[in-house]
Amino acid sequence: MKIIRKLCELMVEKNILNKIIFIVAILLLMVFIIYVLNHTISAYKYIYKNYNVINNLSEITYATNHTIIYDDKIDGKWLHHINNIEQVKKFENKYESFELDILFYNNDLYVAHDKTELHQNITLKDYLAIFDNLDNRKFWLDIKNMDNKNYSSILTILDDLVENINNGGGILYKSNIIIESGNLEALKLMFGTINIYKARYNLSWYFPYLDLSHEDTLITTINNLVKEIDGNYFDYVSSDIKYYKVLEKVFPNKEKLFWYTGGCVIERKYKRMLLYNYVNKDKNTKILLYPACS
Repeated sequence: MKIIRKLCELMVEKNILNKIIFIVAILLLMVFIIYVLNHTISAYKYIYKNYNVINNLSEITYATNHTIIYDDKIDGKWLHHINNIEQVKKFENKYESFELDILFYNNDLYVAHDKTELHQNITLKDYLAIFDNLDNRKFWLDIKNMDNKNYSSILTILDDLVENINNGGGILYKSNIIIESGNLEALKLMFGTINIYKARYNLSWYFPYLDLSHEDTLITTINNLVKEIDGNYFDYVSSDIKYYKVLEKVFPNKEKLFWYTGGCVIERKYKRMLLYNYVNKDKNTKILLYPACS
């Protein structure tokens, strides 16, 4: 109100300089309003909302399949793509939960998004050793190349880390680890193995990238994906937030994990805030990934 009152005072001013200031202020205010409206509309357009497609998708109505009651729910604000030692050291005292990319390579687990990052030569064991204490730490492992041939080896390595790593007296718990993979067959085989455990890892299916512009084939493409799922063998579905409405229809009862990429520039932060507030109203939204902004 004080700003509006001041602008009104300037409007009736006879002084030319004050009138110029008034006009510039009005123009800046209009630019700001247009900027905000443009990015607000852009944010909500990012979530795919073609209801002609969504209404024709098949549903999977399985209940969530957690076999454990967690004292601390595996949810909340997690840091995205923390793939190097410098980032861990920078953020380990500010955040408890980290998402990182993993490659199974030479019979070990390396922190890398793809083979171009293997030059860092950081194994998952090296990565975990950076933390002063692992108590309450949670890790989302996006395992890029897990398949039906290597899942057992991956599980053996993880089991060995959980049983033997001990940083500052802290303990790494299976129930604080998410294993993410886009390979449904590997997830099914892994679930068949770990389901005998009293405490176990969380499994998440990485929902694949889809070209949403091909609406003529989109319904068939998604429904064919759904048909491959012949059981309740993963805890979460994880995806870019653009697929929120699709997953809401296909997996109405499944807990979901989302991210919105784009870094730390102000317009991306604003859009991320709007989108995350939107999907957070859904009780099945469990984890939202945030970029590592300083």
